[in-house]
Amino acid sequence: MHVAALVGSLRHRSYNRMTYNAAVSLAPDGLTFEEAGIESLPLYDDDLRGQQGYPPAASRLRERIAAADALLIVSPEYNYSIPGVLKNAID
Repeated sequence: MHVAALVGSLRHRSYNRMTYNAAVSLAPDGLTFEEAGIESLPLYDDDLRGQQGYPPAASRLRERIAAADALLIVSPEYNYSIPGVLKNAID
């Protein structure tokens, strides 16, 4: 089984990244992870998407998620919700 993962914190030493790394290192045989990076996504603009299509970074993210068997989201709580960078990726 192949899992695509979104890590909601961009910090390289965040607890969320450590949690993701622990999941990868503890995964049983046959379970693979691939982080689908969100750091290069432009801000979501549906007018632009309607005129020009998805930006390349967004197209790559969509392809990685579509090719996966499952999606793991590892995220901090931010102001009773999720960080803006992750909300942008989900949009």
